[in-house]
Amino acid sequence: MAADDHAEIASLKKRLAELDVEREGLLASLEQLQQRNNVEAKLSSQALNAASAATAPSNAEKVMLFRSLFRGRDNVFPQRWENSNSGKSGYSPACHNEWVRGVCEKSRVKCSHCPNQAFIPVADDIARSHLQGRDLANPKRTLKFVAGVYLNTRETLKGGPCPTLSKPSAPIRKPNVS
Repeated sequence: MAADDHAEIASLKKRLAELDVEREGLLASLEQLQQRNNVEAKLSSQALNAASAATAPSNAEKVMLFRSLFRGRDNVFPQRWENSNSGKSGYSPACHNEWVRGVCEKSRVKCSHCPNQAFIPVADDIARSHLQGRDLANPKRTLKFVAGVYLNTRETLKGGPCPTLSKPSAPIRKPNVS
């Protein structure tokens, strides 16, 4: 064998060892994700079982169900904005410093590049307000549009906030699958 062959064999063995280490790390990550999904599935199952029970679930249980079914970033949530002059609308990260004089430079700097970011983390009260159709910036105002889970019932087809959270005693109804 030539010296080049020995060097190539050594290089290939080294690369295989690196791949083995990477594979082990990926397997560990996969195991963690599967365990997390199993826990979330169990929580969702428990929440659904509680929802189908004869007694109406509490608002806290409904929020827990919603948050277990719809996951996103926990460190920030989007807030809808609308410019009545231009007709444009969109979403931006909810921030404690939004439009604070001397701190927020939103007209010149995008939120993602702002040095004064103070994003509001997602919490149960935010999810509850969202499902009830309340505007976080102005709690007395009811939103015209609320993104969320709308069960196929007559009440939800009329529009408005989610009926399962608007009325504390309202039970969660199973969606009409037909």
